[in-house]
Amino acid sequence: MGISILVVDDHPMFRFGLLSLLSQEKDFNIVGEASNSVEALGMLKKLRPDILLLDISMPGLDGLNALPRIAASSPDTKVIMLTAFDNDDFLSDAIMSGAYGYLLKSQSPGKIVQTIREVNDGFRMLDKEQINCFIKSVQAASAGNTCEKYDLSPREVELLRRLSEGESYEEMSESMFLSIPTVKRSVGAIVSKMMVKNRVQAVSEAVKLGLI
Repeated sequence: MGISILVVDDHPMFRFGLLSLLSQEKDFNIVGEASNSVEALGMLKKLRPDILLLDISMPGLDGLNALPRIAASSPDTKVIMLTAFDNDDFLSDAIMSGAYGYLLKSQSPGKIVQTIREVNDGFRMLDKEQINCFIKSVQAASAGNTCEKYDLSPREVELLRRLSEGESYEEMSESMFLSIPTVKRSVGAIVSKMMVKNRVQAVSEAVKLGLI
């Protein structure tokens, strides 16, 4: 039977070229094609493909928003996102929503074929740069949650960063256009919000949590 594949892309010429490429592989079985996510969802329960190649940017229901519905309709189908956009936010959203791979349409035919085979074997396929982008995105989200947890303002986070770099109250006062008493009160507020004993512990906690 080989690896069953459903291709979903709203650009006919790209879809035709991709199908022509995949049909040359003896272990690939093209079970269908669709021009949008709604059409694909209507085919999934019947076809149950091993692999779904899914374009991100399509009219109506786009690929990212379709991912949860795809998982509910055909949970064993592994989704590989296809996109012309090298976008960190798209990448992060796709992985968080369960995609197994993220392929740029500009990547080589060999890369596309290899990714399909490895994803079918159960591997999540991202290159080193994509992994680093995803990790940074997760860290940034974590830092944002930490700010909300401690109710820190952007200025307070900036003060923490400057404290971590060894700036004195006088230096922070001059560079941030604040009076020295204001800087001292703000640092005191940070210590209080973070429930630590002093500014050294506040900086240590902020570094540990990836806040600065």
